[in-house]
Amino acid sequence: MIIRNIYTFFLIVITGLLTSISVQAQDDAPISCIWGARLANHQTAELSHKGTTTMFIVHYFDLITANGIGDWFGVYGSSNIQMGFERSFGKNVSAFYYTEKLNKTHELGARFQLTRQTLSDASPVSSALSFSVSADARNKKFFGDNFYFINRFFFTTQLAVSRQISPRVQVMSNTTFVHFNIVPDRSYSDFLAESFSLAWRANRKTSLYASCDFPLGVASAASETPQKPMPVYALGTILATPTHNFQVFVSNANQISMGKEYLNNHSGFSLDALRIGFSIQVKIGKSKKTHAS
Repeated sequence: MIIRNIYTFFLIVITGLLTSISVQAQDDAPISCIWGARLANHQTAELSHKGTTTMFIVHYFDLITANGIGDWFGVYGSSNIQMGFERSFGKNVSAFYYTEKLNKTHELGARFQLTRQTLSDASPVSSALSFSVSADARNKKFFGDNFYFINRFFFTTQLAVSRQISPRVQVMSNTTFVHFNIVPDRSYSDFLAESFSLAWRANRKTSLYASCDFPLGVASAASETPQKPMPVYALGTILATPTHNFQVFVSNANQISMGKEYLNNHSGFSLDALRIGFSIQVKIGKSKKTHAS
């Protein structure tokens, strides 16, 4: 009888410890971002797990009001497209490459996961830091008479921080710095921008989001007063699965590279400046279990 009681006691203790460890492990599980690895043309605070390759397509249609119903509110008009991929090489490191139709811009960079929000809130936010170098591959005549190869390049650094503040609501901020080696007349050569995004989860697969960028020109190489960059706004929806993330939005942006957008966007959020866009993310590789809430 005594031996059986001792055995029962130890069985209860072991079962309790295993249950406690299991609950703790579940509480420490990372929370996945609603927007995936990118929100339209922004980097996010989430990297895919090691060995995953994510393919990206971002597509901007023509202006909604350019030809009205004649080109189906921009869908049949001219477009700007960016394609690329991101490969995660470790738990916290990835590399990416994008190429954009407009201005023939090529971008090569790396991202580093700094923190990852968990269910236990031991880590209260997810954050990632990215660095990239971009090259404008247009004909050298676009760069003027005194052309140097280094004139093609600009550099981008971005810190993304996100937090799930309730099972249905996530917020994200992006602090971005861009330096251009050469810019057109009346343009800033350095930009500091702050972006804010808010997403509301309607159900497990569908979310709505809004974002706004506030770029500030901080240094100028222009001989005249540079044109002030205008805010960039977007309203959209996200359809997400463990392997796909599909976003449809309306925005006053045109160029998908954020640096070029800050450089060239001088229109506000008016109907005449809006265009429809979409973004597709496809993960190739083994999925890793995360929690959406």
